[in-house]
Amino acid sequence: MASSASALEPPRGRQLERHPAITTDSDASDSSLQRIKSRHVQLFDENAVRERQQWASTAATKRPKQMVRSPSAYSARSGYSGRYSRAQSSGARTPIDPHSPRASVSTFHLQHLLENLQMDQYDTFGLEELRDGFFDASFYRSTAQQGNDNKDEDDEDDFSFGFHLKKMLTEVIHEQIQDIKFFFTTTFQTRDGILLMKAFLGYFIAYVLCLIPKTHDFLGRYSYWITIAALFNHAGRTVGSQIDGTITCIVGGALGLGLGSLALEVASTATLSRNAYGGVLAGFLIPLIAVFSWIRCSLLRFYQAMITAGLALIYLCLVETDVIARRGQWDHSNVREFAVPWLVGLGICLLVNVCVFPDTGSRAIANALNNAMKSASEALELPRSYSLEIHSNMSKQLVTLSDAVRDMRNEIIYSSLHPEDAEELRNILQEIIRCIMGIKPETDLFFNEEHEKPEDPHDVIINMEHADGLSIASSYEEPLDIVRETMAGPARSLITAMKNVLHCSNTELMRLLDVRDLYSRFDSIDVGGALLQLKSAMEEFDAADLTLIDHEALPTSYSTHPDLVSLFLFIHPLRQAAGSIDSLGEKVLSISQDPATKKRIFPPSYPLKKAVYRINPQVRHDRGGVSAGYYFRIKGELDEIMGKIHSRAYIPDALDPDDKISLGMGATSKTTFRYKVWKVLHRLQGFETRFAVKVLLVVVTLSSPAWVGESRDWWTKHETWWAVVAAWFMMHPRVGGNAQDLITRTIATALGAVFGGVAWAAGSKAGDVASPYILAAFAAVVMVPAIFRFMLSSHPRSGLMACLSFTIVSLGGYNTSGRSATEIAWSRAAALVTGCVAAVVVNWIVWPFVARHELRKSLSYMLLNLGIAYRGVVARYIYHDRDYHPTPEDIALSQITEAKLREHCFRMRELCEMTRHEIRPRGPFDTTPYLAAINACERFLEHIIEVRQASLYFQPFLYRGSEDATRKMLFARRDAVASILMNLYVLAGALRSKRPVPRYLPSCAAARKRLLDKMKEVEEEFEDEREVVARPEKARRWADVYHYAYAAALTDIVAQVEMLERLIKTVTGEMKLDAPDWRGRGVYTITVGIEERNGDSYTDGGYQEEERCGDIFTSRGDEESNEGATLRGEIESEFCMGE
Repeated sequence: MASSASALEPPRGRQLERHPAITTDSDASDSSLQRIKSRHVQLFDENAVRERQQWASTAATKRPKQMVRSPSAYSARSGYSGRYSRAQSSGARTPIDPHSPRASVSTFHLQHLLENLQMDQYDTFGLEELRDGFFDASFYRSTAQQGNDNKDEDDEDDFSFGFHLKKMLTEVIHEQIQDIKFFFTTTFQTRDGILLMKAFLGYFIAYVLCLIPKTHDFLGRYSYWITIAALFNHAGRTVGSQIDGTITCIVGGALGLGLGSLALEVASTATLSRNAYGGVLAGFLIPLIAVFSWIRCSLLRFYQAMITAGLALIYLCLVETDVIARRGQWDHSNVREFAVPWLVGLGICLLVNVCVFPDTGSRAIANALNNAMKSASEALELPRSYSLEIHSNMSKQLVTLSDAVRDMRNEIIYSSLHPEDAEELRNILQEIIRCIMGIKPETDLFFNEEHEKPEDPHDVIINMEHADGLSIASSYEEPLDIVRETMAGPARSLITAMKNVLHCSNTELMRLLDVRDLYSRFDSIDVGGALLQLKSAMEEFDAADLTLIDHEALPTSYSTHPDLVSLFLFIHPLRQAAGSIDSLGEKVLSISQDPATKKRIFPPSYPLKKAVYRINPQVRHDRGGVSAGYYFRIKGELDEIMGKIHSRAYIPDALDPDDKISLGMGATSKTTFRYKVWKVLHRLQGFETRFAVKVLLVVVTLSSPAWVGESRDWWTKHETWWAVVAAWFMMHPRVGGNAQDLITRTIATALGAVFGGVAWAAGSKAGDVASPYILAAFAAVVMVPAIFRFMLSSHPRSGLMACLSFTIVSLGGYNTSGRSATEIAWSRAAALVTGCVAAVVVNWIVWPFVARHELRKSLSYMLLNLGIAYRGVVARYIYHDRDYHPTPEDIALSQITEAKLREHCFRMRELCEMTRHEIRPRGPFDTTPYLAAINACERFLEHIIEVRQASLYFQPFLYRGSEDATRKMLFARRDAVASILMNLYVLAGALRSKRPVPRYLPSCAAARKRLLDKMKEVEEEFEDEREVVARPEKARRWADVYHYAYAAALTDIVAQVEMLERLIKTVTGEMKLDAPDWRGRGVYTITVGIEERNGDSYTDGGYQEEERCGDIFTSRGDEESNEGATLRGEIESEFCMGE
């Protein structure tokens, strides 16, 4: 992987201006030149270039050399590894015209990419594809891969059946030690310890009430519902979330009790229904549980309500229902024995939440604002080398800040910051972060601050000419020194002022939100003074910038000065970021000076149509930790946005005299009854329905013994209905079952039951009834780590099972007399383990959600979206009509799309994290190529943004308004764009279909180079039209500067496509097609049989090729493992040699 990445790094040498004023004597020795090792020197041997070009022109008429398959082709490993052999590539570097816009470091980068291709057949002899809907795709042979066959043997020796037992045990022990350290650190050194204390306090109060005889008698036989309510809606959350959860749990409980009472009433009304009361109850339970399941995973706002409704319904329909057959009527006291403990438990948690260290909702938004401003301030430590960690942190803050504002608007808060002000602060901070992400941190603007000027600071180009001798171009350091001396001081002052405003604004906001641990009382909060300092620095900066516009020593064109352009590309984004930070300071100052800024209650203000699909952060965590719910949400939003970007296909309508655009399949009206019916049926085919079916499968299977006469006795005696309750809690629509979940939850359930049984046994030694003091002492010791795992760790559902099993076993023994601790422990534990195992197994087998599979599909989806975004930028900002300019609506849509694509990358990283919890017998799932591909996609997106922003400063489609010039470059532009789209679509299709990537793909680098060569021809033909034209509202200098950035970004996009191709090949494998040599005229039929090591046949077909003989070897990597599957090719050739 490192070799592939290094192949894409740009050459370190700079392309410099040729200056005729400085020359050297013709008798200068070549040996002196060979001793020059400066990275600022480029040697061009014109004779060597001529010889290479002459060889390339004659090589096309000759037959290629005999090609021999490298040994690595038969390697067992199908990964795309190894470094390209530079010796086999042509290594040709086309001399660059220093007066052309092509003269840039990006062009050298492009040439570096072309070194990886054999360019012996580069000449197209002037042939072009002119048909509409077609493009010229260039396919070049890559240099041979250098494999390492011995590495596979070493791997096979180290692993047995994918397991390294010693290594696995070491990792498990290490993870447990880290979890213990995390528990103590979080509990005693962070604010999460307060949340844990509140949650435990609410539970412990409910547990103690079950042990007091009078309150126990008041709560009823099933008093432990009070502790389950205290766990499910625990007090470790914000006040608004607690109020919302309390209301929804009450409503859900009332709904479940009402429907359950109706089912019992119907079952006990008539003699016939009493005789078949099990069927009647099942007839109510099955459809209601299906509806509750569909709602709980679709409308997340009602998750707590549906869980409570399901619990109440399961309790009434499964607990002591045999009384209907004995007495002829159902026991109405069951309603009270659920309702009263449940209400008391909810009330206890609400009181604890409000009275003990209440969190009114300000802390979450304060943390998000604080982290965002700290990340921006950290990124302003300039100059610095590029840091992937800093860049990823800023991307993360863009997402988390939006989530925090949405959560703030989605619940009741008591704060001094208005939700609308928080939304404006979010928009400003996101604009600041985007501007800072556009700054190139590696700059030479402050070179003189840290380095002394070298004795010979000149960057030169040395041309070796055997006829004319040696000439040395002059320096262009003088313009660089002018810009540095003029702008370094103002830029440094501006950066300091920007950081000061960020610091003061952050401190002022933390003071307003009353989050004292996030700021120091000794910090300066003079936002007004910091703003004055920033405005003064901006004025100084602008004044210095104005002096450079008409400076006589600066060149009139910047295309030949890449280093000078890079300085301007650092200055302009810095100034834009300063303007955004100034807006932030103004907003914070207005909030702090507003007399209405005081703490008050704000009701939920999030739109209802969006609020029903969103829940508060604590419930998101408790229902299953990090899940893929938000990934699918952002995927749906991207589908909607990409639908707007898609261009409609032109389908001529023969019946339309005006020849208007026909929508084809989209012409069906969306208002017809038929379409509405289809839409509803199509919606019912979603994952919610599949989840409802899985829940029904588990619930019906586990509930059947309650309605069968032979099993009613032991079902009631051992309270086996807890199995159904456990399954109802454990089922999750977006977290699939796996071996790790099965083992972890089973062990957690067993441990909770063991501790509960030990507590009951220890307390009952003094008499028949266990001592409440001993039970309370055990609860205090056991439940603290169990609740911590439930509400603060990344494994909440195993923690919930531990809490449930301890509570049910310990209190079950306290409520039941005459039974041993062992009997109570094993019966309750067996029921809970059965329900837990059933839920995990069904999630694992029936329509499973596998994170690594979804990761592969999400990467495919991302590549398709990048292709659509790239196509949209090309169509709307680059190659558009003369009279068309990007509108504010286009820019806004592009910004929204870019934000959603960034969030999609963030969610894909969460999917990578989820794959760690999926144990695979073949070996650990390697996320390295996936993470590298996600990073490459993010860089691709950043380059698209650079192209879009740069195109706003000049007119890229007109080189100065000439239609002839534009028409001559039309087909070259088409090929450059189409080759990128083709590569993205092929790679996306390979990931989606789990097929290997073809060996040969259209060369984006070659298409880009043809476009640059065509530009050079057009520039020579239209010499007087070479000036870059600025857009009407933009300055001339920035048009020239951003034309350079635009060209560089387009070349960087090509580099990222090349990187993506290599990374995707490591995931899916590569389809190799090597023709060894030319054996004369004839037809060779090659039959290929390819099978995987496990015996599953993938391909069995034939291949015929005229006038060429080739061996076919197809390698296919497994989508779930970077190691890939070993493929074996058995080739049988029949040669029919002819004349």
